[in-house]
Amino acid sequence: MNQALFQKIDAIYRPSILNVDVVQPKRLMVLLSGPSSSGKTTLAKQLEEHFLAIRLENDAVRRIVKVLYPKKSAGQVSALMHAYMRRLRIELVDYIKNCCWIIDASVDRGYGMYADFAQSFGFTTFLVAMVIPEDIHLDWVTSKGAYPWGSLEKAKQLMTEYRADQDAFLAIQEPDLVLHPDYDICTVFERLENIEY
Repeated sequence: MNQALFQKIDAIYRPSILNVDVVQPKRLMVLLSGPSSSGKTTLAKQLEEHFLAIRLENDAVRRIVKVLYPKKSAGQVSALMHAYMRRLRIELVDYIKNCCWIIDASVDRGYGMYADFAQSFGFTTFLVAMVIPEDIHLDWVTSKGAYPWGSLEKAKQLMTEYRADQDAFLAIQEPDLVLHPDYDICTVFERLENIEY
């Protein structure tokens, strides 16, 4: 990604990142597994608020890229988003002193990229799997109304694909914590507060 393109996206996204002035030297990266509409962003925002963490949201950057480059295909938008986020993470390691990060995105397809980054920069990772029964998940997806995926049928198709991605990922990667729809957020806070670095 060239400098001009990075700066264009960065000028819009970076000011939205909260808690950049908080000092947290212990390097922790919370990673989330789960299909779209499984509650990842809800959890990420709760963790951001409770721990005064840095929350890095892929979907927010994806929306920015779509606005800046409306003629780009979905694949091109996704590639630009990932390129921007890779560079941003590297810059943030040096730019801020808050090293408690919440990755507000599914890592089911890209876990290796995040794990490699964490290892290279000395982050402890904590993987949370959002596991939701199919019937409840379908209710959540259909309740969105506007269907950001284009149509209800497309939403159902993608839901099936994303659930399969998670199943395949969790078959080879054991999460540190599994959450079901009725989870107690205080339990999540307690687990993260007791991590050994």
